[in-house]
Amino acid sequence: MATSMTCNAAHAAFEEAVASSTSPAGLEQYRLDRLLELRAVIDSLRADSGRELLRDAWAEQSLRHS
Repeated sequence: MATSMTCNAAHAAFEEAVASSTSPAGLEQYRLDRLLELRAVIDSLRADSGRELLRDAWAEQSLRHS
């Protein structure tokens, strides 16, 4: 169900972009903007994962020294 909703949202966003930008340059800019957004999300997820791994390592060290 979540996948369907995500696909519908993505499809609607794409249709909006196509309708608003009739030139190939406009569509290319739209694609670049979405790629930058995706990169920001990936970077954020990696940072969160890194912090989680660091917390786990600190917790393990604390348990060893207790």
